[in-house]
Amino acid sequence: FMQLINIQDIMRYIITSAILIVAAFGIYNVLSIMISQKQKEIAILRSIGYAPDKILRLFMIQGSMLGLLGGGAGLFIGFGACLIIGSIDLGFEIGKGSNLLISYDWDIYATAFVAAQVAAAIASIIPARHAAKLTPLDIIRANL
Repeated sequence: FMQLINIQDIMRYIITSAILIVAAFGIYNVLSIMISQKQKEIAILRSIGYAPDKILRLFMIQGSMLGLLGGGAGLFIGFGACLIIGSIDLGFEIGKGSNLLISYDWDIYATAFVAAQVAAAIASIIPARHAAKLTPLDIIRANL
């Protein structure tokens, strides 16, 4: 029985890691597209005196906000899915009943939320650094 629990934990971590990697690529993609669409605004900000570190911070905050929204939505959707899956009657006994055993351990939810925030921050670094390195002259040249 303990071996099944260990296998279940390993599978949960593998699936969670895969989901976090996909989410990180999604955030990276969204920020990259946002930066390419907002190059004129970045050029204006840089030309009126915004330092590169402020541009970096701006896009890191946007990436973090995406992570907060996605992580929060994931918590509610995941908890709801667990409630639904846990209520399914399998028609045969498993342990104490005929329903799947679902863990409602809040440590797991908190760990997943924190991991989502870390993944969002890491995924935001490359696009934010790219935006911070843009100069008004580079943007004008690229748009000619």
